[in-house]
This record gives sequence, C-alpha cells and structure tokens, in this order.
Amino acid sequence: MEHIVLDTNIFLKENFLEGKRIRELLKLSEEGKIKIVLTEITIGEVKSNFKKLSRQALKNLSEFRKPFESRVLRNNSIGKKLYDRIDKKDVEFEFNAEFDAILKKSKVEIIKYRSVNIKTVFDKYFNEEYPFNGTDKKSEFPDAFALDLIEKWCEEKGIKCKVFSNDGDFLNYQSSSLDISKDYEEYLNEKLEFFLIQEKRLEILRKLFVQNSNFIDKEIEQWYTDKLDDTGIYWEVIWFEIHDLEVTEVEVKDKQYEIVATDEEWIEIEVEVDLTFKVEVTIDDEEFAIYDDEDKVTRYFETKREEIVRDTTAKISLLAYITDEEDYDEQFEVLEINKDIDLKIKAEYNDYR
Repeated sequence: MEHIVLDTNIFLKENFLEGKRIRELLKLSEEGKIKIVLTEITIGEVKSNFKKLSRQALKNLSEFRKPFESRVLRNNSIGKKLYDRIDKKDVEFEFNAEFDAILKKSKVEIIKYRSVNIKTVFDKYFNEEYPFNGTDKKSEFPDAFALDLIEKWCEEKGIKCKVFSNDGDFLNYQSSSLDISKDYEEYLNEKLEFFLIQEKRLEILRKLFVQNSNFIDKEIEQWYTDKLDDTGIYWEVIWFEIHDLEVTEVEVKDKQYEIVATDEEWIEIEVEVDLTFKVEVTIDDEEFAIYDDEDKVTRYFETKREEIVRDTTAKISLLAYITDEEDYDEQFEVLEINKDIDLKIKAEYNDYR
C-alpha cells in the first residue's frame, strides 16, 4: 500500500475539506487503497490556518454588512441569513471536530510529536538551507520539524512516502525516504482510473467464481476421492485388517475465496471449502473371533462394515486470467489443492481400535 503525505498547503488549495480532490484522497485512505500520513504539526497548522482565514472571512462579512445598500438584502429570507450572528469560536470548534472525525474515519496515520534532531534543524536554519532559504525564515520551523518527523518515521518503518506539496522550496528537498511532488491532482486521477479498472476486474472475478462453482467442487471432490481411497491412511484409526474400502461420498457444502496476489494479467485466489466425506471400510468383526492358543493369533470368521464420516475444510489455489473487462479466460487454472494433506482422520476417528 502506498503511503502519501499531504503538506498544509494542499489543504489550503482545496479549501480545507471542501475540495472534491481532498475528499477523494481521504475516501481512498478510508477504503484502504492508500494510506494518508500526517504529522501532528501539519494537523495543527491546518487548524491554525483555518482559524486565521475564518476570522478574516467573518471580519470581511462584518464589513460587508455596514454599508446602507447592503441592508437591502435583509428583505428576503436568503439575505437575512447573512446577518445572523456567527460566533467565531463556534466556527472553529465545528471545523476542528469535523477535521478530527474525518481523519479518524479515513484511517489517517498520525505521527505524534516526539524528540527531533534540533541540531539538524538549526544547522539548516543557519546555513539557509531548505526550508529556511526564504525571506521569512522563522516561519518555516514547522515545516522543518515536520520533515524531520516524517523522515524518521519512514526510516523506522522501512518505507518511502510520497509527499505532495505546492511549496516551491519544498519540492527541491532531497531525501531517500521521501518522493516529493506537487502533482497530487495527477496522482489522484491515475489512482481513480486504476481502481476503476480493478473494480471492473473484481466484478469479472466474482462472476467467474460463480460460473466456475461446479468446476471447483469437482476438483476438490476428485482430490479427496483419490486421497481417501488408500487403506494406509487409516491404520492409526482402525487396528483391524481392512478387507475393502469405498469412498461413498465427498460433498462440498460451502466455499468462499480471498485474493492472495495480483498482476496486470491475472488474479490468484485461495478458496476455502467446507465439505463432508464418508468412507465405508470392511474390517474383521471381533464378535466372531477365536483366539488360537497354539498359533497365538486371533482368527476372525466374519467381517463388518464401518462408516467414517468427517466434516472438514479444504483449500484450493486458483488463477484467474483477467486483463480487463474485454480480455479474460472463462475458466480458472488450478494451481494447488490442499498443500497440507493431513486429512485429520486420526483426530476424530479413534474408536475403531
């Protein structure tokens, strides 16, 4: 899964939470298709910027209300709303609450405040290196500390984050842990197209799973029929000689799949199957037996049939060749059935001794 970091100015460009693109990015993170990562510093900056801009907006609104000609709007219900009392603290509180809620809903990874390398940051400050190479160097300290937090986090996790920012100096920053770009719109467009294609492929996969249902059942049932037709697997269960063995039933009851790997041309799935099998064995009947003292053996004169019934699970790995909605194979390819071939007969059927 790709990890992406959004700089504060991305939220500013998207008008915080109003922009459709920021909403789509958060939705992708909520669905687990990407993982958005933010530092507590960035979250604080977003809230601080909203506070500053919203207060300026309310001030502008107050100035708009003053001229006599503006009052004409109070003659209808729509215009009157412009004159409703708005508490700046209520505006800020509501935004902060909504912001925190959507970050939680979108499963955003939040990098907490912790110790940062102050020496590294101040060396950049005194040497006028990014982000301190502008005119207002002191205002760039939040960016510097945020970068330090992100880099340390990436190094600890052993991952590389894609960082989106509109800050010109930010884009020139070099880091082996960060891939910095301003093109978040292009990134989002590519992701939406990709996931749209994937959704169509998944629709085809679901259709093929239903279409191949009987095929899967027969493959599993045949595998069990072949494996169960072997007297050697019952010797720990039945101490008597097995004269005859018949697999009377192998029936799939239910099945479900999960995707384990994907490629541009194929999707590998693993199907877990609930099934029942029945085996009848013909063995010596101890009720019709005599112990031969001379030969020191038990001689049996009759046989009986015993039925072994087992509810168990099976796994089958399948490959579906699906490139797109126009190019796919109708039938799955079987890769493997029951890598673990322990039929678990001993665990349940130990009463024939």
